Parts: sequence; structure tokens; C-alpha cells
Amino acid sequence: MKLVTFQKDWADEFYVYGWKIFTDQEWLDFETLAKESPTFYMQFGTNEGWGEDYEMEGDEILEDLEVRDISDEEAIVIKAAFNSDEFGVFPDKECFANEQDD
Repeated sequence: MKLVTFQKDWADEFYVYGWKIFTDQEWLDFETLAKESPTFYMQFGTNEGWGEDYEMEGDEILEDLEVRDISDEEAIVIKAAFNSDEFGVFPDKECFANEQDD
């Protein structure tokens, strides 16, 4: 299992952060998607985001992620404590655009 944390500065005003628990395969799929995606766009709040006003490649978001191995037991405890496998703001698959999506 992987605990992946996200933290990225938005316009030198504040940090946006979150985390998500992945199985090893889910993480590999996410990482591959990011590396192969020509663009990345992520919106949060009412009108904030990345990739909107400037071109951002998919793999650039990987620089803002920290990956940590955790045991299945740790994943169970975290999921139970937060009643979820993610918290805060975290990029998802819809943030990546592949050329065939155009």
C-alpha cells in the first residue's frame, strides 16, 4: 500500500494539500497516467487551479507528491479514522488529458 501526500503552492498565497491511499497497482497506474499525459489541469475552490492559464505537463504534478509505503494494517487504521481513503485536495484521473481525449 502507498500513502501519497500532495502539497502545492497556489499563486504564492497558500498551500493546497491532501493525501490518498493507493494499492501498489493503483499507484503504478496513476504514475503511468501522469507520465504519459501531455497536460494537467486541476481546479479547486471556486476559481483556483493549475494548468488553466499556462501549459502544465502531466508529470509535473509528480514533483508535488510524496509516496510512502504503508502496511495493510496502517491503511485500515487510517481509513477507519477518516472514514475515507483520501483527505483534502488530491489530483485524480480526470486532471490528466491524453491526446486521444482531444
